[in-house]
Amino acid sequence: MIKMPKDIDLSYKEERSDKELFIDRFYQEYLAEKHAYGETFKTKATWQKDNKDFINKKYAEENNEN
Repeated sequence: MIKMPKDIDLSYKEERSDKELFIDRFYQEYLAEKHAYGETFKTKATWQKDNKDFINKKYAEENNEN
């Protein structure tokens, strides 16, 4: 049996903001849709830049509904 030091915290702490989590989830949905139809996709940075206004609008809508 391996003994773990007692002073090590192995718990996971989310470092991303709620908006970063939303963008990541939204981008994964975009990738899934592109994959389903066999279409090419943009990198996350390009997709985020090209759709900045839409992403902000969707984030605001989701946060107002919750």
